[in-house]
Amino acid sequence: MDETTPHLHLVFVPVVHKLDKNTGKPIDKIACSEYWKSKDSYRQLQDNFYKYISDNGFDLERGKSRETKHIDTETLKQITNFDNIKYELTNIQVQPINTKDKSSILQQNKELIKYNNKLKLQLSKSYSAIQKIEKLQIENTNLKYKNEELKKENCRLKDYIDETFEYVSILFDFSKSTLKNLVNNFIKHFER
Repeated sequence: MDETTPHLHLVFVPVVHKLDKNTGKPIDKIACSEYWKSKDSYRQLQDNFYKYISDNGFDLERGKSRETKHIDTETLKQITNFDNIKYELTNIQVQPINTKDKSSILQQNKELIKYNNKLKLQLSKSYSAIQKIEKLQIENTNLKYKNEELKKENCRLKDYIDETFEYVSILFDFSKSTLKNLVNNFIKHFER
């Protein structure tokens, strides 16, 4: 494989299966506007493709979905420059000059100073971008944890409300569904 991240480019025609308005028979229709109905249509397409391929015995790894975050071009350049600079600093050795000519030595010294300053500048830019990304990753992890806690709290509250409906329906001799309809209509009235 000649790619570090294997991927697939797919070209297709959006065909929608419908019923003919006149005859009522099933037809296949090219209809882009009906195929792409929402913002997450591409994700749904990728999910469906992955399911189809996996169900047919192929070992396909599904790309990561919502956990990835867009990195702007400048930040990405800083990160990749950081890796390149690290490589240069650890693997590229400065070759000594085999000369006694002072002007050649001074010229190489100027070039080395210029190169060193360039590396320092790139390294400082990259380092701040990496720190920012690490901070965002920690924040993301914390938000995921809080989200899970809120989901648990939501489940507890739903159970509590369900139990409350049960007790109130027994007290007032209402069916649970009738009581829920009354409460929902009451809430809708005040939301207007």
